[in-house]
Amino acid sequence: MDIKSLFSRHQKEQTSYLSRKGKRERSERDSDKSPFLGGTVNFGYEVIDKCFSPHKTESKYLKEIFQMYLQGGSLKQIGTYLDINGITPRRSKRWSLGSLHKILMNRIYVGEYRWIDKRTEEEFFINTPRLISHSLFNRVQDKLTENQKNKGSNLRKNHSLLSDFLHCYCGENITSMIKMKHNTGPKKYYYCHSRENDWKGKKVEFCDNRRTLNMDSTDELVKESVKRIVEDSRYLKEKFKTDVLSVKSQNDGDIEKEKDKKQISIDRLNKELEDTIEVQSITEFNYLTKEIDDKVYKRVKKMLESRRIELEDKKTILIKQISDLDTKKDWIDWIGKYSDEISNNFSEITSDYLGGVISSIQVKPKFGKNRDNEDKQVGHILKINFRYPIVSDSIEYNDDTNKRKGYRIVNGKKSTSETLTINTGGRGKKKHVPKG
Repeated sequence: MDIKSLFSRHQKEQTSYLSRKGKRERSERDSDKSPFLGGTVNFGYEVIDKCFSPHKTESKYLKEIFQMYLQGGSLKQIGTYLDINGITPRRSKRWSLGSLHKILMNRIYVGEYRWIDKRTEEEFFINTPRLISHSLFNRVQDKLTENQKNKGSNLRKNHSLLSDFLHCYCGENITSMIKMKHNTGPKKYYYCHSRENDWKGKKVEFCDNRRTLNMDSTDELVKESVKRIVEDSRYLKEKFKTDVLSVKSQNDGDIEKEKDKKQISIDRLNKELEDTIEVQSITEFNYLTKEIDDKVYKRVKKMLESRRIELEDKKTILIKQISDLDTKKDWIDWIGKYSDEISNNFSEITSDYLGGVISSIQVKPKFGKNRDNEDKQVGHILKINFRYPIVSDSIEYNDDTNKRKGYRIVNGKKSTSETLTINTGGRGKKKHVPKG
């Protein structure tokens, strides 16, 4: 290596060291002031006095990005909307799907900015102005996870009743397909996506679920099973009875107020976390400069670490409580739509209806002897997972001789299994008869 190359390399290393040193010092010294550490400022923010600050216009559009996506808008639709309104990304004239996807996943918008020193692998936490509530952010993450199912697949153009619930035991998605046949009309079925993912070069587990599921038969089997279990459920009837009354007394505004209170508590905890981390940094500095002895250092370090963990745990609990409130709101909305259905007869079972009572359906292959007495896949086992313990639940009276003394609901199971048989049809293989 010549002198010029060595000098160039030394300059790069020196620049990198000074950059990391500056970022570390600002992170430790000014973490509570939302310091901007260089690079391209995130959409929704601007830099004022070298610190993150909400951008008056972009911060409003940022919230719209999250809300539009949650309400079912595609990334392409959101990008077009921003382009039309003259809102541009940082390094381009038009929005790309990747840029929008990164925004939706970035925790900086809930006030949590972290960076890692690649040389020491030390993590630094910086508080930023929160632009999005934890409730909205978490619901968008759930939506992203749900939509991730279809990434790289153009096959699910025809939405089906069970497409949001079916998944294979191997971990891959069950995809719906409708093919138009000239003579017999449309052929509708579900199938495991593992073979296609394997063909595309993705790493997938081996799957024995090779046969397709007839869409109409599968839909009908699940509808009848869910209808029977819901109609027989004492747990669900009781829950409806109490929650329908709750709907009348508690509206969306009450739930939003509860969520706002918890969000304020999270913001307060973030501030305490910043203060704790700052004190930890000062303690480390004082120890390195030998301003405190080993005994004091170890005691203070243990106390501060314990406090940091305690604050993180409290914050995790609050975020979970916000998520639970969102679930409660969804349940109340669902009751508002379907309370009459549970009390009377079903009119029509839709995907929206199913989403209120079931969470997922796992599909496993069933093996047995086919018409030629060979071991083959002869059907599918559908494990329907319910949101509540309503499978074979029951009611237990406090006094069988006097039912006026009250009763209690005995919870059932949260899943049931149904078997869908494959129509083998046709004739068996022609037996070979040796010539006599």
